[in-house]
Amino acid sequence: METYNWYQQLNKPSWAPPSNLFGPVWTVLYIFIAISFGKVFLMAWAKEIPFVVALPFILNLLFNFAFTPLQFGLRNNYLASLDILLILGTLIWAMIAIWPYLQWITYIQIPYLLWVSFATVLQLTITYLIRTLIDKTKKSPIVIDRAFSFISHPLGNKLSFLDSGIPPS
Repeated sequence: METYNWYQQLNKPSWAPPSNLFGPVWTVLYIFIAISFGKVFLMAWAKEIPFVVALPFILNLLFNFAFTPLQFGLRNNYLASLDILLILGTLIWAMIAIWPYLQWITYIQIPYLLWVSFATVLQLTITYLIRTLIDKTKKSPIVIDRAFSFISHPLGNKLSFLDSGIPPS
C-alpha cells in the first residue's frame, strides 16, 4: 500500500494512465513474453540458434525484473529511467536478432514494444518533472541529482522530497 501511495503522489503528466491499468496490461504481456522468450531459450539450449541471438532476450528479462525494485523499492527515478531505456534497447535488439530464425517471435513482441515505448516516455517525463523544481523565491530552476544531494540550498530540507519524487506538503 505504501508503494501505491508513493506512486500516486508522484508528479505525473496528465496523459499518464491510471495505476490500476498496469497490472492487467503486464499480465497479458508476460504471457506473450513467457511463450516467446521460452521458445528462444529452448532453441538456444538445443543449439538451434546461436547464443548471441538469445542474449538480448536474457538481458531484457534481467532489466525488466530490475525495474520494479529500482522504481518502487529504491524509489530511484533516475535508475528506473536508465533501466527502462535498457529494456527498450534490448527488446529492439531481440526483435532484430530473432527475425531471421522465427519471425512470429518478432511479431508477438509488438504489443510489448508499444507498451515499453509508451512506458519509457512516461518514465522519462516523470523523472524530468521530478528533476526540475522552480525556486519560488529566486524564480530559477534548481536541478537536483542524488549524487549532489549533500549540497545545501536556501530551501534546506524542503528539497529532500526530490529523492523520492513526492512534492513537499
